[in-house]
Amino acid sequence: MCAYQHQIQYARIVPPPTQSSRPKHSLHPYSGNRSSQAGADESSLWGIPRYSVAVGSFILLCLTTYFLAEHTSRVPAFDAGDYLRLGQTWNSNSADQLRTYLYPFILSHLIRISHFLTLPFTFLLVLLQAGSYIIAAVTLARAMRSQNQTLAGAVFLLLGCNIFVAPYFSITLTDSLYTSFSLIILAQLMQAEQQSCRGIQTSLKTLLLITTLATFSIVLRPAALWLLAPVLLSFLRLVTKKTAALSDVILALTISSFPLLIQMVINLTHYKIMSPLPIADLGIQQLRLGIANFKYATYLGDKSLVVFLYNSGYSLDAELSGYPFMWYLHHPLSGATLLTYKLISAFDFDFILPYPYSLPEHAWLASTFSLTILYLGLCGVCTHLLTNALPVLGFRYTPLLIVTAWASIALTAATELRYTLPMLTYFIVIACIFVNYLYTRRNIRFILGTIGAALIVLPLFFNVANFVREQSPRPLIAAKIAAEATKSP
Repeated sequence: MCAYQHQIQYARIVPPPTQSSRPKHSLHPYSGNRSSQAGADESSLWGIPRYSVAVGSFILLCLTTYFLAEHTSRVPAFDAGDYLRLGQTWNSNSADQLRTYLYPFILSHLIRISHFLTLPFTFLLVLLQAGSYIIAAVTLARAMRSQNQTLAGAVFLLLGCNIFVAPYFSITLTDSLYTSFSLIILAQLMQAEQQSCRGIQTSLKTLLLITTLATFSIVLRPAALWLLAPVLLSFLRLVTKKTAALSDVILALTISSFPLLIQMVINLTHYKIMSPLPIADLGIQQLRLGIANFKYATYLGDKSLVVFLYNSGYSLDAELSGYPFMWYLHHPLSGATLLTYKLISAFDFDFILPYPYSLPEHAWLASTFSLTILYLGLCGVCTHLLTNALPVLGFRYTPLLIVTAWASIALTAATELRYTLPMLTYFIVIACIFVNYLYTRRNIRFILGTIGAALIVLPLFFNVANFVREQSPRPLIAAKIAAEATKSP
């Protein structure tokens, strides 16, 4: 039984409170009367409180401008430079062994538009990538309206304060659009599953939007394959509950396969291989690196330490060199420990910029926020799994499935901080929902239990994150900087 159906049964038993007994500013989704609802509509934009839209957009604008200034003084390096070069030369006959076609295709058209309109390319890049993120933030916030407008405003405001994704708006990396597409898909799944619990049909247009964005995400970044798990299982649930037509699902999947077919044609034409993914088989190498290292980064402040590896201390057995995934089955305890450490370190943003030139002065400031989001997000996932008490998240098992599907790809491979952006942003939303649940439920024991667990779990998170940092070249770089400082007069 869906959580919404529990609410409906409760509403039948308990009559609604009189107007005089209702609190003026209740957060309950069913509170308020028509006049107050009309006032709320007048003070909202896209179903979100106007002050949240204004403040969140202003903060995001400030962050975007700051990181744009950081990037304009640097030459695009590594993946960012490769994508920019591909975009400058991309045409209908282009192909690349390592990268799919969609992002170079987008960049090539942005370059042409910038020449035609005599506008800076970076301006159009920021406009596209930041604009896509704002659309995703609005879509997620609107999905909260079934709970209340205050929650929708809080979600948009915190998404506007997302200091982790803002650095990617002004750089030629796929992570910004990949994050935005992922969030729109997850928001649409939330809404479809909420409506299914109320017996409302999911339209073909919605199904087509979800599947098309999923396939676009895959040809944008192949690691987005994890999105197929929640999409397909959610569709299966909608069909079994008879709130989506099987014919509509099949039609949506068929039409949306077109972006994948284009990649298959490119690979078949240029490399005689029929695959919707890059032909360069990096899977085994990625899994090997994922076992040997907690994560990695690219550091441009020291030419001798560009590859920033966080060594795990584990090594792949010789007999498993061709099947690195089997290592987890042969060493289940070590594998579980490694994945736990990798999950925590993936949310430890010791670097904000994708390609930093120096160690951050306040190394734990951003990580305090991201690790807290990890804790609250896991609390929300577990609460919904055990109690089905957060109906705005959709079906009971959907959040856990989303986290598991993402982790199966992002954590088993060589992990970089930017791979965490979709899940971190999703956890920001879950954290808002969970805190709102604590506030509306007002169960003192549950609140104290959550705070008490945080006092135990968060120090453990920080200890693990600090241990992982110590396995990187960071201590060596810090020692070099200290030695140079003592030498200078």
